[in-house]
Order: sequence, then structure tokens, then C-alpha cells
Amino acid sequence: FGDIVAADKPAVLPTHSQGAGDTSLLAAVRAAEDDDALQPAHRLDVGTSGPVLFASGEDLRALGRAFESGGVHKEYLALVKGVPRKSGRVRGEGETVGRGPEETRYRLERVVGGYGLVRVFPVTGRRHQIRRHLRRIGHPILGDERYGDPRANRFLAETCALVRTFLHLAVIEAPGPAGGTMRVEAPLPPELELVLERLTKLREKPAGPGRDPMNAGGEGGTSVPDPSVTDL
Repeated sequence: FGDIVAADKPAVLPTHSQGAGDTSLLAAVRAAEDDDALQPAHRLDVGTSGPVLFASGEDLRALGRAFESGGVHKEYLALVKGVPRKSGRVRGEGETVGRGPEETRYRLERVVGGYGLVRVFPVTGRRHQIRRHLRRIGHPILGDERYGDPRANRFLAETCALVRTFLHLAVIEAPGPAGGTMRVEAPLPPELELVLERLTKLREKPAGPGRDPMNAGGEGGTSVPDPSVTDL
């Protein structure tokens, strides 16, 4: 994309360095491109994987304006506790005062072993927004230590080797430096594909007492009523 670089971030790697001498995606991209002026136009949390856009100068400023104005389209894949509605929308005031309401849309892609694989479309992009909104409707993301369900997380760690948040940026579209639209797609990383495969096989086998993946972490098949949630 001209002088704009797209780099696929592993879940374990922070976008920025967390301390002196720590590795980061930024350091890796600067070394690979031999360009210390590059900066990330956005960030992904540790535990979240997917493409991050890097640029400098006017390209970076243009991307920043696009993110601020809602001119960037993002699609995430998340595996959540229980099975949510086929589609919906979550709205509400954010954690940051004065920044207006937050909004997240989602669509159920398929059911895997009693859990919902959802495609999430954040209309706004606030800190931990997707993770907070999915918890609000009663379907927290599996593997999420901060906003997730501890019992469900333990079950998935023990049976399916899920040791990270099951949240992945699959698609990002942004204005290109020469006009038009840049589109970057990133498939699920192998460790998340493995979780889906193991869940599918696990569901095909009879579960022992208290080991039903559908009910791990408590009943999760019905959304918690919330006036900020709307069916689409």
C-alpha cells in the first residue's frame, strides 16, 4: 500500500513496547522495513491478533483522521460463551466522559460445540469496547481474563488449549494513500483454528458429569436483557 505497512500481530506481542528492552510489533516492523519513523495508526490489545497498519508523515495523519471520523471498517471474529441472537447491536455511553455513545454490531457466524462464533463490527473504537459489550449482553469472549467467565475459560484451557482471548481482527478497510480503499484480510491463526477443531470433536463425544461444554461456566444460551441491545 505504498508507504503504508500492514503487519499481522500475534496475540502474545504488544503493539508498543511495554518497557525497556521488551519486544513489540512496532520494533519488529521498524527493523523489517528499516524505517524508525513508522508508527502504528491503531493498536490491538495483547491477547488479540490481526493486522495493524503502520505509516509515517502525512499517511499517518490521514489514517488517524479516518479512524477518528469512523472512516475505517473493521471486522473481528470472537468465540463467546453461549449462543447469542443471530444479529444485534449494543449501544451505550462509554467509559470516557465526553466522547459520545459507543456502538457495536455483531452477527452470529456459526455454533461450535455449544459456543457462538460471532463476527463483530465496532462502529466506534473505544478501549476494550468489544470485550465490554459482549460481556454486557451475557456472552463474554472465551479466554478473556478481564471480562470473561472464569469457569468457561478454565474449561476451554483444559480441553481445547485456549490460552489467549479468542478475539481476532479478520478484516480492516481504510482509505488508501493514492485514493480508493485498502483492504487487509487475515485468517484465524492456527491456535484458534485448533480450538474450533477440538471443540467440534469434543461436542461429538459424550460428556462426563459437569463437563458439558454447552453449560461450562453456567447457562449462556440466552442474552441478558439490556435496553441498549437491539435485534437487527
